Amino acid sequence: MRILRKTLRVIVLLILIILLLVIAAILALRFYIAPNLNQWSPEIQSWVNKEIHPGLRFDKFKINWQGIEPESILQGAKILSQEEQVEGSIEHISVQMDWWQLLSGRPKVHELHLQQAQLTIYRDQDGFVRLA
Repeated sequence: MRILRKTLRVIVLLILIILLLVIAAILALRFYIAPNLNQWSPEIQSWVNKEIHPGLRFDKFKINWQGIEPESILQGAKILSQEEQVEGSIEHISVQMDWWQLLSGRPKVHELHLQQAQLTIYRDQDGFVRLA
């Protein structure tokens, strides 16, 4: 009985520690990282070029909060060709991620909004419709 009680205490303590760490991470994101994102703009731009599109450039990146839901915002986005020609522009892109998918390591877009988009749509030689 004593061993069970001690084991239960350890489990409850571990759960509380994990909960406190998650809360601390969310508060750090909300009050330190999000307001200071522009200082990491070159790193964010590099990640966007590597993971999303090599020709996607943006003027400003910020995070807004809708309750507990973070919303990533790219302003002044341009899509460049390999020759550095502007193929499209989007003045305002906002993306809301699904929290549970993000925490599980499989990011999934919950909402995507494009405002003032000027994009080129064409059919390539293989018959695929492309968006530039």
